[in-house]
Amino acid sequence: MAICKLIKKGLDLVKEGGHFMTFIDDLPRKNLLTLRVERVSLARAIYANRDVYLLDDPLSAVNNQVSNHIFSNGIRCALKGKTVIFVTLQLQDLDHCDQVLFMDCGRIVDRGRHVDLTSRNEQLICPDGRLTQVEMMEKGSIPVSTYKTYTKLAGGYMLSIFVLSLFAVNVIGSATSAWWLAHWLNVGVVNASRTIGNETEYHPSIRAHTDLLYFELIYGTFILIIIIASLLRSFFFIKASLRASNLLHSRLFSNVLNSPMSFFDTTPVGRLLNLFSRDLDETDCRLPPCNEALIQNVLTVAVSIIFIAIVAPWFLIAIGLLAVIFVLLSRVFRCGLRDLKRLDNVSRSSIYSHVAATISGLDTIRAFGKERDFTSKFMELYDENSIQFFLFTCSIRWINLRLDLITVCIMGITAGLVVVLRGIPTAFAGLALAHASQLSGILQNTVRWASETETRFTSVQRMENSLNQLSVVKNCRPPSDWPQQGCVTFSNVKMRCRPNLPLVLKNVSFVIKPKEKIGILGRTGAGKSSLVVALFRLVDLTSGFIEIDGINIAEMGLDDLRSKLSIIPQYPVLFIGNIRYNLDPLEKYSDEAIWEALERTHMKEKVKSFPGQLSNTKNKDSFSVGERQLLCMARALLRQNKIFVIDEATAALDAKTDALLQQTLRETFEDCTVLTITHRLNTAAQCDRVLVIQDGIVTEFDEPSTLLENSHSFFASMMEAAKNQ
Repeated sequence: MAICKLIKKGLDLVKEGGHFMTFIDDLPRKNLLTLRVERVSLARAIYANRDVYLLDDPLSAVNNQVSNHIFSNGIRCALKGKTVIFVTLQLQDLDHCDQVLFMDCGRIVDRGRHVDLTSRNEQLICPDGRLTQVEMMEKGSIPVSTYKTYTKLAGGYMLSIFVLSLFAVNVIGSATSAWWLAHWLNVGVVNASRTIGNETEYHPSIRAHTDLLYFELIYGTFILIIIIASLLRSFFFIKASLRASNLLHSRLFSNVLNSPMSFFDTTPVGRLLNLFSRDLDETDCRLPPCNEALIQNVLTVAVSIIFIAIVAPWFLIAIGLLAVIFVLLSRVFRCGLRDLKRLDNVSRSSIYSHVAATISGLDTIRAFGKERDFTSKFMELYDENSIQFFLFTCSIRWINLRLDLITVCIMGITAGLVVVLRGIPTAFAGLALAHASQLSGILQNTVRWASETETRFTSVQRMENSLNQLSVVKNCRPPSDWPQQGCVTFSNVKMRCRPNLPLVLKNVSFVIKPKEKIGILGRTGAGKSSLVVALFRLVDLTSGFIEIDGINIAEMGLDDLRSKLSIIPQYPVLFIGNIRYNLDPLEKYSDEAIWEALERTHMKEKVKSFPGQLSNTKNKDSFSVGERQLLCMARALLRQNKIFVIDEATAALDAKTDALLQQTLRETFEDCTVLTITHRLNTAAQCDRVLVIQDGIVTEFDEPSTLLENSHSFFASMMEAAKNQ
């Protein structure tokens, strides 16, 4: 009794005089619920002490704690040395079994040790209990493909080269203007005399120089080039950056809308909020300034080093040694900074998820007095995210200190060469020292901007890698007038909602003829809605295929497929906006077409009674459930698709409204293929054929009259039961 956890939870309630003599049938109902008859049967079997035990899933009705206790103390210990055939769905127990037989459809699919079977069959992998996928953090440097993607989105390689050339013209123009100014000073002040014939002219002032106009004209030309290049650079750079972020957002948004349902089942809302808020903000507002500053500083550093080398060529030897130290420091710094930024991005998703969950369950949190727990959890997540930012800032200060030492060495070497090397003109010596002192700040900023730009690109990488589901397959798009007939074919379709979960559709095959009206019946959980899920490709098939007018729907894009299918859901959905927007959110149809659709769905007079009619903004509560269903029907009718799916649209309606909807369906969708999921037998009886699905298997598919003639059919039994009621 102790092995089966019956002493404390069950039979101690009926202990009489220190022994267990109470009959099970004499127990009150409330004690029977506590007793767990399955455990009593298992205890009886263990007490019998036989050599062979057949256990048919005895742990299915107990919680994890009791299950682990019974398996460890009962099956593994009490039955040690016995032959035990243990039927179970508890995958976590298979590791302790000597041999595992994996069965499917009445046959042994595989056998062996559990560790060997899991490598061959993913269905035997014990799930870790997570309902959502853990967000994976990228590792290593930013791949070249991410930079290529951003460049292509910004306008392509030609535009990027053009923008870079404008940056180069701007920087080289600024440096050349400084060199020209040094040359002007050298000629106009240091060499302020010239010989004409037998006479020598002196120019004590620059403005008194005879070639003043020439020097001013050249210098003014450089300034004009700098201004024009700066304006063009700013314009094209901003346009390219905005184009890249806009297209990246559009692609991400399109992919989210066209992702399978499994993505939304396993992806927390906070992760999506993080992508569309913080990561998008990085690409919109933070990445462009980083790119601009990095390009500008890199070119400035290169030009400064070139000018210093022109003045003092020996400087190249020293700069080579300093460059090696600089590269080593930069590599160490960039790796740490990049990963800290990734940790910051990943940890922020948990904050958004927690806030979203808190807001949605605020009433429950307050009802149970758990405000302090949720606040503490928020502070814990916020502290974890703040640590990454703090370390990020500390890393920047770490590299700045070491870069300052390098720039001090550059200034010292430049000054020493100017003093040691004789014959360097004073103006050019000043130019070299000016560039060396300029490097003190620019070199530090260049490394910081390079590292920060790479960390900003982690957001581009996250957005690029987040979703891979494409909405349009350009190489295999159906004809524009597809489908013309509306023939639907399911062939050996198997589907599971998520990996490692059981099949919800099991080898389903049937053919629906063009313009046929099909009623789909089955008990709750039988797989009716799973047929719709497979048809709309909300979940990809495990095996088999579905064809519409002879074209495999798995070979086309989701947008092409779903734009050709219409569905009227069980719960009507109305958008925030006026009636026209609810019927035609994409503004594809004229008012005449909208009014015609309303007339055919018996809603024209209702809409005409509103002030403003189609432009009237009505709350959804202004319409009854039946009227909302009729509006959804009018919306579907506008699209003029050949295939309609009605998912228990009349389940919450009264008989009169149901009759009106059925009449509208017959009149409106006469030339369409209609699949109606329903629990109402009279609705199914009016269809051309009835499809009965049970436990993911199609058991009946024929005309209602034919099924009624067979007294053993599921449809006939349900009709008979309805008549008896």
